[in-house]
Amino acid sequence: MSGWAETVFNELVSTGVRQVAYVPDIGLKKLIELCIADNRILTVPLTTEEEGLGLLGGAWMGGDRTGDWGRAMLSN
Repeated sequence: MSGWAETVFNELVSTGVRQVAYVPDIGLKKLIELCIADNRILTVPLTTEEEGLGLLGGAWMGGDRTGDWGRAMLSN
């Protein structure tokens, strides 16, 4: 693996990220595919970025606070 998507993915895994919320986007396609293929990460497709804040905030409020619990992948 090489390139920015692989670098970001490896960093997510190495820091213990377990949940990734994303809006499908061609610019993030490779990174999203890497996250989906890894069974250590729960991936959740969204229809808007705002949903990601609710999803990850709800996970935190529900007690998922160990390690690096989640990330929202957004692009501009």
